[in-house]
Amino acid sequence: MPRRIRWITLLVSSVAALSTACTVDGDDAEGEISSGGAMTARTGDSTKSKSGSEPAAADNDEWFETTDLINLWTKPSFLSAPLAILKTGTRLKSLLDKNPDVGDFRSVEYTSDGKTQNGWVVITYLKPASSTGSNSEEQGESGADSFNISSEGREQMRRLLEFAKVSNRSPSCTTPYCGSKGRCFEWVWRYIYQSGFGDIRNYGDAPGMYGAEARGFAEYFNVKANADRWGLQRLPIDNPYEAPPGAIVVVPPGTPGTSHQTAGDIAVATGTDDFINDGPRMQYDRAYFANPKNKALGIFAPL
Repeated sequence: MPRRIRWITLLVSSVAALSTACTVDGDDAEGEISSGGAMTARTGDSTKSKSGSEPAAADNDEWFETTDLINLWTKPSFLSAPLAILKTGTRLKSLLDKNPDVGDFRSVEYTSDGKTQNGWVVITYLKPASSTGSNSEEQGESGADSFNISSEGREQMRRLLEFAKVSNRSPSCTTPYCGSKGRCFEWVWRYIYQSGFGDIRNYGDAPGMYGAEARGFAEYFNVKANADRWGLQRLPIDNPYEAPPGAIVVVPPGTPGTSHQTAGDIAVATGTDDFINDGPRMQYDRAYFANPKNKALGIFAPL
């Protein structure tokens, strides 16, 4: 059984009084975690152990599935460069017969859309594959590779998502009541500039952004010149549940899960039914967005 790897928890400054609007508050904008403003999971161990209910990877298994959103690394080290972001359920072929395990890492072969890459993944996130299939089918159309996003942009999305997971107000909350408490824009903006998303690196970037409500983000970055200036793009989708992990999703007022009459909501997509803003489990309604009349104000990713 591989040894357990602990998260290095990243803390942001505590928030004062909670309001009913998803807003940004300049008085609370503090707590950069590095001089360059960018956080990466490679600053420390970044995996967590799975429960005993999921079978662990065995040495004699040839095919595995990932049990969470993880990276495919170039080398058996968190200091190496990631080759790809693997969604939960991604099928991998073990290369244990060619390369022995190195610490907590296993050498694997990853194939998607006819392209094969060899790399390393953390063994804790592997379980025996349940059936045969292709990653093209399992990945669906919501992975970052389905859009015109650069490798650097995909890495920025990975950093943003990992930062949001450990830096929201209740990282350990697992109940359905862990959604936003009204400060979504403030917290998501912190994730953006502190992790380095697009060309945004400071709290005061994009000074022309309208107002302090979540919808203001979409109104500003839906203007292509503004998006280009800050290294972002609006993705050609309108359903938050189709957003690739690490994308920024903005939904309008009146969306299920929101309460403010004008603010709307902004969150980080995780590739699941949960979105992260000031809370780790913001939820809208998948059935609501299945109706083509109901659309996000914008879904954004780096170039």
